[in-house]
Amino acid sequence: MDYADTTPGHEDWVLTRKDVAYQGFFRIERLWLRHKTFAGGWTDTFCRELFERGEVVCVLLYDPKQDLLVLTEQFRVGALADDQTPWLTELVAGMIEPGESVEQVAAREAMEEAGCQFYQLLPIYRYWSSPGGSSERVHLYIVGYWIAMALAVFMDCQTSMKISACA
Repeated sequence: MDYADTTPGHEDWVLTRKDVAYQGFFRIERLWLRHKTFAGGWTDTFCRELFERGEVVCVLLYDPKQDLLVLTEQFRVGALADDQTPWLTELVAGMIEPGESVEQVAAREAMEEAGCQFYQLLPIYRYWSSPGGSSERVHLYIVGYWIAMALAVFMDCQTSMKISACA
């Protein structure tokens, strides 16, 4: 059998060592591993750092009656080098904590970040955001929602977040 015609699986890589390189608000792991090549052999052992990010739920809040989307705008340290501003317009999102379901995170974040409750949660896609160096996996959903607070522009002084409804 030609290895190039197969899909590699978990048996096709070996982790030889793992250390925690940094532990703070986030964690960075240093991994030593090797894997099969498409030519049928194995790579030499190599080292990679992995930003251990976990799983996140992103929610596209959509009101079909008003044809509105709800987006948040907040400061993001990762965007300090942005040409325009480190305040980014984003979907409502949150990290999945141990023991939480995707639905629980979606409901919590929709209320916390946008003052919205939803009546329908529909999956769009699940993807790895930057698998070359991060473990973050995104669960993307669209929801039908109703407004629990006055929404046109809602300022939350505690989180420095702006909420906007867009047609």
